[in-house]
Amino acid sequence: AERGLLEGFPDGSFHPNQPMTRAEFAVLLSHFPWSQWLNLAEITPYGADFTDVPSTSWAAVDIEQVAQWGLMRGDPDQRFRPQSPISRLEVLLTVSTVLKSRPNADRAVLSYYHDQFIIPTYAQESIALATVHQFVVSYPDPHFLNPTRFATRAEACAFLHQLLVYQGIIHAVKSPYIAKVQEPHS
Repeated sequence: AERGLLEGFPDGSFHPNQPMTRAEFAVLLSHFPWSQWLNLAEITPYGADFTDVPSTSWAAVDIEQVAQWGLMRGDPDQRFRPQSPISRLEVLLTVSTVLKSRPNADRAVLSYYHDQFIIPTYAQESIALATVHQFVVSYPDPHFLNPTRFATRAEACAFLHQLLVYQGIIHAVKSPYIAKVQEPHS
């Protein structure tokens, strides 16, 4: 909030335990300097002509921007579902986009999570990278990823906080809820 990256509600509240909607997350993402972190020339932008996001929507510009950056997608039927809650998995996949140029992480690190069996195959490499680089924050037990659970507003901000730590923009905060693993040595 001090850096102007996120805002609460007009009444001054933040509602940290409330699920974050896809529109709220898109607005939050649009405030981050993705052009500094990603090679946008190598990214295939997603179509931003969403049938359920009118141009008059409070989040329309931000949704279009994050779609152009390739950070968020809509459904195959061109719906963005702006008022739907976003899952923890979706947030982590988006945040871990900055790690695409990093060497692949060993998927064995996923054994850290007691619920590793519900991480979709397509997401395992990204979640392994996010775990190794300490993007994953899980309260009350860091050994549960809870990928299918809706992300609260606080959780989405915690993941983005870890991204800012990774980028060297802010200092790390000591927390027992950050997944901390080392890659197995071959």
